[in-house]
Amino acid sequence: MITTVDTKYEANKLRKEGHYEEALPIYRELWEKSDDQYIAAGLLHCLRKLELFDDAIPLADNLFAREPELPWCHFEITWTYIQGIIEKADNNENLEKILNVAERVIKLNAGDIARKIVVLRVLKLASSSKQWDVINEWAPRINPESLSTDPKIIDGKTGWSDQAQWYNYRIKGLIHGSEQSEVKEAVVLAETAAERFPRQQKYFQRYKALANSISGDLPAAEIILQSLCKGDRPDWWLLHDYSKVISSQGRKDDALRIMYQAAKACPSHKLTVSLLEDIGVICLELEKHEESRSHLLLCKYIREKERWHVSESVISKIANINGIIGIEHEPSSLQDALVVCQNYWDVECNKTADSDEKKLRERKIRRGLIGSLILTPDDKP
Repeated sequence: MITTVDTKYEANKLRKEGHYEEALPIYRELWEKSDDQYIAAGLLHCLRKLELFDDAIPLADNLFAREPELPWCHFEITWTYIQGIIEKADNNENLEKILNVAERVIKLNAGDIARKIVVLRVLKLASSSKQWDVINEWAPRINPESLSTDPKIIDGKTGWSDQAQWYNYRIKGLIHGSEQSEVKEAVVLAETAAERFPRQQKYFQRYKALANSISGDLPAAEIILQSLCKGDRPDWWLLHDYSKVISSQGRKDDALRIMYQAAKACPSHKLTVSLLEDIGVICLELEKHEESRSHLLLCKYIREKERWHVSESVISKIANINGIIGIEHEPSSLQDALVVCQNYWDVECNKTADSDEKKLRERKIRRGLIGSLILTPDDKP
């Protein structure tokens, strides 16, 4: 006669040997006849390993509601939530749902690895949806020194380490916090991160500049961004940040010139909608009405093409400009507006290039030299 004890032994033996498909129906039958937490944990383990999360997650919810005392049960519930919900969540997921599950995992206290995965995932999702209050609540729940500093390799490319990611999210949360003390803390953390992670140095230097700008130290922000924008091909988003700091100090013409450089350098026009709006605003302040309208229209057309919301501010500004200069030469399509705007960018960037070349000639710098370099002995300068 086969007893319940024999059946449990057989199910456990199959599970431990990795025969989850064979063990699963046995566990199901046992669970229907008993509310034994050991059986429940075994059943949940098999469901999780077979990735049958439609069954695993309701069972995990059921067990969590019973407040199980068995550590193994805590472990299985935790990893069912992590693998079935947390790790599968994308940027479109309901953040409240994820936070509810994440709180359950933290409450189960299943270990440092589980806590790390959950906290970093919450921070990533909150950053994507710009929920800075969530970041500021969750980032302190993990000690960054406990996170790995080894860069991750993703599709053969070197990525960010877990610790660098934590600094990234934490600093962004502090920058967008309302308290000045939080912004000052962001400056300190950005300095630390820039030294600790050379590969991501420009990102953390940028955060330091943004934090200085928000706190009112515009000259400090300008120095950092000016340095980051040196070279032949500075990143367009750094140029955009630089231009905004310049504009905030009242140098509108210089700011507009840098914004045009940023627009020309951007590889995808749909990335530039906020930059285009800023150009439209600053041109309006400089009473360059046609330039302003062309950029605001380009912003509008791109948003409409991508089915994004067009703000009332943009629509209102276009209408006001049309009231001043009329609609006779208004670009009527995205392509028309793009051609007009690109012409403005090219003219301004060519002026800048000519000016830079003139400065080099005045300094008598010789370019394109070819020759040999002879190294001197170590004891000589």
